[in-house]
Amino acid sequence: MKLTNKFNLPEPLVNAVRQREPNRNPDQISVSSLLNPPLIRQLSLKHWEEMEDDASNRIFALMGSATHYILENIADESAMQELFLEAKLNGVTIRGMADLIDADGTLSDYKITSVWSFMLGEKKEWINQLNTYAWLCAKNGIEIKKLQVVAILRDWAKSKAKFDPKYPQCNVIVKEIKLHSIANIEKALSKRIALHVATEPEPCTQEERWAKPDQWAVKKKGAKRATKLYDNEKAAYQHLVDASGLGDAFNPEKDGNMEIMYRPGEDVRCESYCSVKNWCDYYQRKKIPF
Repeated sequence: MKLTNKFNLPEPLVNAVRQREPNRNPDQISVSSLLNPPLIRQLSLKHWEEMEDDASNRIFALMGSATHYILENIADESAMQELFLEAKLNGVTIRGMADLIDADGTLSDYKITSVWSFMLGEKKEWINQLNTYAWLCAKNGIEIKKLQVVAILRDWAKSKAKFDPKYPQCNVIVKEIKLHSIANIEKALSKRIALHVATEPEPCTQEERWAKPDQWAVKKKGAKRATKLYDNEKAAYQHLVDASGLGDAFNPEKDGNMEIMYRPGEDVRCESYCSVKNWCDYYQRKKIPF
């Protein structure tokens, strides 16, 4: 992969974010790759030499690496930190690095994330990732009794915490993650492996594409912010009718001070965060439909 520097970042910073070649052994897969869309992994392995990424896109990852480096050097001597683990399942070797395992069997994973991301609730990928680490530990003779994410909120603002009780009151949040049974974790991993080793991987799902549906925004005429959002035009129109109080006599061209604006849906990951979209049939068909 070619690393670009479109914003002329200092060379030491660019060198710090350079990425090593991925493991191209089809019989080995990292925890993060296993949980990511199979199509992205296969296209990445196939087109790695043609791909490019900008150094600016990797700054947050660098912050995460720096945090891990610092914590690794100050952890309790009785704990295991940055522990490399691997185990084989269905002919594939799964590999991963556990951030911290305390003597009491608590596995902690450090995340540098945004406040908004954290406030959306429990992330499915966090649950899957930490449970996969628990499975790897079990296969290596380490019993895990508790899982937790230590989230460092990079954009936390004290001023917001002061006036909004729903806003995180500290810039570091420790959140327990549900620990599944090893048998159930293994069943889920077997399904993921089957998807990754398929000769023709399935297209990414809507969830994997971070798809946002079409919406119809009801708003005051001339305003930018919507009063309410609907997933179909009929419901949005009914809102205008009800607000006018005119019933069947309502005329959207003349009556009321509200209007409807159509907001087309978007595959957020495809548009802004996918490094293999140039080789993805789904994205190319969507980009050039005819």
